[in-house]
Amino acid sequence: MKRGFSRFSTSLAGALLTLTLSSCSLLSSLLDDLHDLQNASNGVTHLTSGEGWSFHDELLPVSLAKMGESSYTALLPSQGDVNVLVLPIEFTDQPFDTSFAHDLDHALNGNGAADTGYWESVASFYEKSSFGNVHLHFEIVSTYDSGLTQQQAYNQYNVGTSSDNGTGLIRAAFNQYKDAKNLTDPDYIQEHFDLDHNGWVDGIIAVYSGKDLHSGELSYDTNDYFWAYTYWAVAMDSATLTWTAPNLDSPNPNLYFWLSYDFIYEAVSSPKVDAHTLIHETGHMFGLDDYYPDQDSEFNAAGCWSMMDQNILDHDAFSKLILGWANPIVIHDTGTIRINPSSSSGDCLIFPTDSWNGTAYDEYILVEFYTPTDLNYLDSHSRYPNRSLGYSESGVKIYHVDARLVRNDKTRPTMVYQYVDDPSAIGELSYDSRYGYSIAASNCHKSASKANVNYSLLHLMESDAVNTFKYGGSGTNFTLFKANAFRNKFSMDRFGYSFFPNQDRFNNGDTFDYTITVTEIANNYAEISFIKS
Repeated sequence: MKRGFSRFSTSLAGALLTLTLSSCSLLSSLLDDLHDLQNASNGVTHLTSGEGWSFHDELLPVSLAKMGESSYTALLPSQGDVNVLVLPIEFTDQPFDTSFAHDLDHALNGNGAADTGYWESVASFYEKSSFGNVHLHFEIVSTYDSGLTQQQAYNQYNVGTSSDNGTGLIRAAFNQYKDAKNLTDPDYIQEHFDLDHNGWVDGIIAVYSGKDLHSGELSYDTNDYFWAYTYWAVAMDSATLTWTAPNLDSPNPNLYFWLSYDFIYEAVSSPKVDAHTLIHETGHMFGLDDYYPDQDSEFNAAGCWSMMDQNILDHDAFSKLILGWANPIVIHDTGTIRINPSSSSGDCLIFPTDSWNGTAYDEYILVEFYTPTDLNYLDSHSRYPNRSLGYSESGVKIYHVDARLVRNDKTRPTMVYQYVDDPSAIGELSYDSRYGYSIAASNCHKSASKANVNYSLLHLMESDAVNTFKYGGSGTNFTLFKANAFRNKFSMDRFGYSFFPNQDRFNNGDTFDYTITVTEIANNYAEISFIKS
């Protein structure tokens, strides 16, 4: 499958593993006092009638990095300072140009449009998207001279699969850097790039100097070698079912993403730089899955227009929720509430079922107020190459989320997955834990999912109750729920069979007992009423 945007592969040493999702903290007690509630959420929520909701500060009982680590897919932490090692890799017939160091640094570390000349850098995007929860720092080291032409590198390092091709060159570049660094500062890599102290370098970006696959100049590349993807440098011994071990004294490379230098010029040319693809791939390094369909389906379940779908706009409310950046409000009865734009506040509403396990790792309806502002502004006012315009009007987005976890016993020779009833009881996780945990459903990697292949992780409801996404359609302004007679109401009986595989029930068999009505849309809030039957 070849696309005009980056993709994320889930094949690892012959075993199919879906990217894990996780979080950072313990479920908090409910805040019942309205005054305290508004203070806790920075005053962005306003109760106008009823008391059918509660502010939940933390819904994520197991850390993002730990859940990934338990499945051998180490991830970047989504909180605090994070250092990422950047390895430039040069081919003899496609050397970096003289603007390389300047442009790459601005694409990664730049102070927004002031440095990129176009949009955000990776660091500035995530500073804003996370509401200051995560601070990315990219250290670009000396260029590794491969001594090979681009095609020679393909011939030598291509492993015959559609992913994991970059590992050989990355190890060579990393070893050169490590050998030089150890001579001057033996503890630098350990102290600077293994902040979670698990024996693996927290994250590596490998930027190669040659052309990328969609340039059309690499006819010999039949395995998507020269593309952009996120993967892991660990390897599995099929005889012993053991994996390359971490090294606490001298951390090994593991999590990385691999892309051509060309990707920072998709929408602009030097001295301007474009970080869209780098931002998308960094989302994978945090643990986010792709939301576009896989090659065997045309079902655009998430509607296309979000950062982990088609590489544009801000992250959606679910992505921010699962990374611990959102302000979730859990509905439990009839009421009315006002929420601010998700792009500026992180506000979102969770409508759980009666069997809700109290965490983000379950099945529920998720609501956010979208506005074409903040990180959504550029892509909702100017078309990104090969994309349609993002949602250019304000409106409410209503998602069906199925983020239930499954557990795999890693001591068994074949993977047997079991749903997790209580994610809060998982306990401590590590590389050598007996069980690995991950999200079961997927939009993009349904063949590798651990659940019914008809289940999607993130499914955007359409306001007109016609499921055009199922047949390859993409979101438009008409998809958004508005405060008018026809497009303002959602309930399960209205949407029924075309949206849910189990007709009038959730995938887990539960019913949805709410009618959600958008009663007002203003510049800085949406008012939403809900009736529990």
